[in-house]
Amino acid sequence: MRQTIENALTALYDYEYIDLDKFYNDSYNSQLINEFESGNDEYNEELYETLDKFIKFETNYNSTIGDF
Repeated sequence: MRQTIENALTALYDYEYIDLDKFYNDSYNSQLINEFESGNDEYNEELYETLDKFIKFETNYNSTIGDF
């Protein structure tokens, strides 16, 4: 799951149709990202679900986290 999250975040940096700053600027998402980056895998499932919902919303439900 960690690798999928990393792959999605990396791919989204270059994906022009999704404003990743919106995801990072949310305080809760930012907290999840900080835990993820510090190596804490306790919140990976929650981060995965949150990122997936964000991608779905931003792409009008045409993409999921697995597409990246």
